[in-house]
Amino acid sequence: MFALKPALLGLLILHVGVLTLVTGNTQATKTELEGAWEGEKSVVRDRERVFKPGEVMMTFSGNKLLARGIVTPDEQPLAFKLDASTTPKRFDYVSDGKTIECLYAVDGDKLTLAIPRGGPRPTAFAADASTILMTLRRKK
Repeated sequence: MFALKPALLGLLILHVGVLTLVTGNTQATKTELEGAWEGEKSVVRDRERVFKPGEVMMTFSGNKLLARGIVTPDEQPLAFKLDASTTPKRFDYVSDGKTIECLYAVDGDKLTLAIPRGGPRPTAFAADASTILMTLRRKK
């Protein structure tokens, strides 16, 4: 019997989790986000900002994501990855070659994102100094 070092075991678990995303959960998760989402507001600490109609948009179509107001005011395609096997669920996107590690939750027609402000992935849906809490509504 051989034993794995903790770091190697962690990588193996991470690898298996990614395989689960690719083979099992991806389609259901992407279907859950399919369509256009319009930004309602963002909150950082106790400061709330309500978006103008159309100012912030995310449109998921299969493996493609078009975003406006997330990285720049202009609409642009973003590479993204979802992992619904974790609690809370994870949503990562790439901006200027850097992966931004977020959390997401869908409740009916409401999408909530916890976006880090330059640091690591948030651990909860809390609007604090290190996290932007953004809500979007599915466009019908």
